[in-house]
Amino acid sequence: MRRATFFLLSCVAALGCQACQATGGPKDAADEPQQGEVIARINGLPVFKSDYVAALQTGRLGGAPELVLDELLGLTLVAHECEAMAGKAVCSGPGTLLERTRPFLERLFSPERTCGVIRDTDYAVVYDRLAGRRFPAGADPYAPEVRLVVEAMLCQGRARNAQRAYVAALRKGARVEIDKDAWAAATAETTGGVPGE
Repeated sequence: MRRATFFLLSCVAALGCQACQATGGPKDAADEPQQGEVIARINGLPVFKSDYVAALQTGRLGGAPELVLDELLGLTLVAHECEAMAGKAVCSGPGTLLERTRPFLERLFSPERTCGVIRDTDYAVVYDRLAGRRFPAGADPYAPEVRLVVEAMLCQGRARNAQRAYVAALRKGARVEIDKDAWAAATAETTGGVPGE
């Protein structure tokens, strides 16, 4: 377990440091593609109104405007890292910002890479949570079909946690500028409310 945790933290730290260098300076407005109105910037990288509205309309994070904007700020840095590491063709294209960055995050932190050693206590917690929903309650916890489901869910959870830690490492110390008027207008236009209400 220690080796897996150390490996995960080492990857996050190394990628986070690379992200600090790659996203450190402000971007030149002439360099960025024109995708509409900008509601915020993180390290000079734009967060577009269209991505924000799409995320709100799909009900991401319960539709809370502050959480949706916070997620988009992190994903904007992930998209920039994706372009720096894998090339623009891999990370751009149709779809929301989340859809464009998800394959990159899943490739960096796949369940196979992040799972590590599964302790009995971790297994028991996930087994108890899934019993009666994914397999019959009282099923043999060590039956191959049950073990497969429990270990897959456990490893997917660890991968999601590693992805969140990576985004948090990118966000740490980032310079954020929010155009509060544009953000409030986009929120009101989409939800009928104003952020913070």
